[in-house]
Order: sequence, then C-alpha cells, then structure tokens
Amino acid sequence: MQAYGSSFGAEARDQALFEAGRRIGAFNYAKEWSFGSPLKMPSALRRALIPALEKFAKVDASDTEVRFTDSPYCGSGNQVHCCEFLGGFMQGFLDAGPLTKNTKLQKVACSAKGCAHCGYTVAYAVE
Repeated sequence: MQAYGSSFGAEARDQALFEAGRRIGAFNYAKEWSFGSPLKMPSALRRALIPALEKFAKVDASDTEVRFTDSPYCGSGNQVHCCEFLGGFMQGFLDAGPLTKNTKLQKVACSAKGCAHCGYTVAYAVE
C-alpha cells in the first residue's frame, strides 16, 4: 500500500487511497460476508466489519468508534500514511451491506498528524 500511495502526489493521494479501499471493502463484503441474513448496525460492525479489519491492523472498537491502535497503513517519519485506505475499506464494506448502506464514517484522529492512533466515528440510525 505504501508503494501505491507513493505513486500519487500529495493532493490526490488521500482520495485515491480512499477509493481503492472503498472498492476492496465492497469486494470483500460480497466475497466473504454477504451470505446469510444481513446484519443491522451495530451487529454488522462487531460481527463482520471488525473481523474483516483485523486482517489489516490491530483494531479497538465500540458501537460508535473504530480505532487502529497499531496499523502499518499509518505511516510515520518519512513513510507515506495510507490510513485513508482503511476509511475507504470500511465505507465500501458497509455500503455493500443491504442494512448498513446509510452508515457514515468520519475520520477523527490520525497518527500521521500526531495523534496516538487513527480513528473514525461511525454514525447510523438504530432501527
């Protein structure tokens, strides 16, 4: 992912990584998680999204927040930070689910910008 992220200029990098993550997240949902009964939020977060994310990084999550406590995508020093890929992956994964399409993610912390971890809030309607 570092090489892919490095292939873009700083202005286009975050959007390109988010889009790549979104596509891969949607594909991952369709391939691995779309069978059986669709899950509503927050069950979809706990039982599908978090296990899918744990393949990429250490994840700490609640029903409304996802934190990447140790992620190779959050570059440090001279490395390119690629955490936008993780945000795109989550959005694509959730958008692919029939009962989680209206879930909104917002990045609230970034280790590349001095925070202790990368983190996202998760907003959804409880039905």
